[in-house]
Amino acid sequence: MGTDYFSSGISKLKTASLLLIIGTLLSGIASMMAMMSAPSNIATSALGLIGALIALIGIFKLIPASSDLKAHDASRYGTASTLIKIGLLIGYILLLIGFLIIAAGAAALSLGLIMIGGMTTLISLIFLLIGYIGVLLLLFKLKEETNEGLFLAAAILMIIGVFIGILMFIGWILVFIACGKVLKSGISRPSAQPLAPPPPPPSS
Repeated sequence: MGTDYFSSGISKLKTASLLLIIGTLLSGIASMMAMMSAPSNIATSALGLIGALIALIGIFKLIPASSDLKAHDASRYGTASTLIKIGLLIGYILLLIGFLIIAAGAAALSLGLIMIGGMTTLISLIFLLIGYIGVLLLLFKLKEETNEGLFLAAAILMIIGVFIGILMFIGWILVFIACGKVLKSGISRPSAQPLAPPPPPPSS
């Protein structure tokens, strides 16, 4: 029996979703605190930063989760895994570079640097969109394999969540619950093994 990459991938996806839930919740609390007090309040800023970091860790946890699912069934999850890996890694690297260039341009009062940083940031958002599409595709494929409707519901909420942010948060809660249900079912799905070639015909 092959390694159960499926359970490993689902477990990592559950961890990623939990981190995203906690990070988003802390960031939301920090935003509400900022509305009720001075935005420069140290506690508010620290809470917002902690929430953002936890959410970022959760986002990057999606990469090993999708990689395990790809190892389980490359034909089903390969495209989603590739989109997530390329989109999130390149997207966040370019986003960081873009912010650094903009900051350097602002410090040097250089409009050229600011424009370059802005273009780099714009390109990073395109890659992040690619990664986001990969996450949605992963959820659709999980619904297809497990027949767990919460994966589909989460994907739909996340699509609408682009316009209504709270739905994105609810979507990750559904992913967490769905992963828990799949793991609790105890169904093991060993990785597909390539078929052995047929035996040679008997010699005459």
